[in-house]
Amino acid sequence: MAGRFSADPVAVVVELLRRAGKPRGAVALKDGLVAAGLERAVADKAWPGVQKALKQHPNVVITGRSYRWRPDEPAARERPDERTAALERKAADLTRRCAELTQRCADLEAVVRAGQTRTAGVREAQDRQARIDLIRGLAELAMEVEELAHNGAEPDVLIERSRALVDAYELEPIGRAGEEEPFDPARHAPIGGLVGDGSRISVVRPGYTWRAPEGDLLISKAQVAPL
Repeated sequence: MAGRFSADPVAVVVELLRRAGKPRGAVALKDGLVAAGLERAVADKAWPGVQKALKQHPNVVITGRSYRWRPDEPAARERPDERTAALERKAADLTRRCAELTQRCADLEAVVRAGQTRTAGVREAQDRQARIDLIRGLAELAMEVEELAHNGAEPDVLIERSRALVDAYELEPIGRAGEEEPFDPARHAPIGGLVGDGSRISVVRPGYTWRAPEGDLLISKAQVAPL
């Protein structure tokens, strides 16, 4: 009988417990060894070693004198690392916010472009109207001077009418033709030679300054000649 038994007693007992499905006592396990072909005396002698091995086996639970097989528990699902999950949430949030900011920038750019288009249109219309007003003023001046000259008006009358018209367009004359005054290089342009500051000059042709909304603008200096 002993010659026919070649298996490991521990392996035999472990297999008995695994197949039993319920707790088994030491006697029942020894009987299992005998049923597997091990002599009774040999089984009793081998039992302490088997018992020691069972205590160290991860699937064997010992309660008093009872032995029970504990199946392997299914591997627990790995939980995502909370730090990694937090970083992923933060990255997703940043991606969403970047998309929102990108859309807002695009919307603002569209608004600015539309505003620039409207502003350009308004500015163009204003510039055109300013040119029309200027041309209309020049036309009115030419028409009135020609009418007065045709009707035999005196030169002084023509001058006064032209001055009144340019004044209506916010133009202020620099000097009067024939007037004498000290030379001012900021207001006077000399004809035929250098003129020292403060020297007496005679106005040949008056200049004009425009009283613009943003400040006075020199249109042309008065042409002057030294005395």
